[in-house]
Amino acid sequence: MAYREESYIGNGKIWMRRRGSADPFREVGNCSALTLGVTTEESSLPNYRGGGGEANKRERITAVALSVTAHDFNAENIAVGLRGDVSAVASGTEASEVHPGANSGLIRTNKLIDTSQPVTVTGPSASPSHTLGTDFNVSAAGIEVIEGGAITDAADVEITYESVATDVVDALMNSGEENEIVFDGLNEAQSGAPVVVDVWRAKAGAAEELALIGDEYGALTLPYAVLLDTAKEAAGESGYFRVHKKVLS
Repeated sequence: MAYREESYIGNGKIWMRRRGSADPFREVGNCSALTLGVTTEESSLPNYRGGGGEANKRERITAVALSVTAHDFNAENIAVGLRGDVSAVASGTEASEVHPGANSGLIRTNKLIDTSQPVTVTGPSASPSHTLGTDFNVSAAGIEVIEGGAITDAADVEITYESVATDVVDALMNSGEENEIVFDGLNEAQSGAPVVVDVWRAKAGAAEELALIGDEYGALTLPYAVLLDTAKEAAGESGYFRVHKKVLS
């Protein structure tokens, strides 16, 4: 067969779902890297008969790893990286939410405040009424008490506000779910020739960090251990992953 140049520049979409689910795959989002790696363990028999070198060598595969670098910080991706659970909280009116008073600092509300809507802060039983800009300011996290204002440590405050709908990720709630992963890719070096990869069992690990302050666009690295699927192996297929690529002409 004559030589055919097949260089590669890849991009595409990454899809995943919980292993064993009949649900459609969800798109992970904008990802700058997808890497599969194989770790091996070597055992070598030296040549003792003179001249050095090796008389024999064994190489055993010990692990298969997958890493995704995602740039969409949606709740599902954060939950994967933090081994968390996702729950949805609806928006609504939070009436007379009671918190201990403070003469400075942040009073954290139970839900996120819709800062585009009015917020009322009073003492117990709606008296006295505190003034925005004089006694407090408002952020999504709660009420920022202005030092020297009328809010003190002596009494509770009642806060009435409109809350925004939120996705809540409770971190470190599970041992990492198993996913099926599909890479629906294109080789830009070959006029967009398709490259599709199926990973049967990918067990999520914990992200090393969740960087929340910075000057650059954030990146969330999602590590996976690729585990053996014995059913695929019994069917004569790879028990780990499979690569499909278009035959180039």
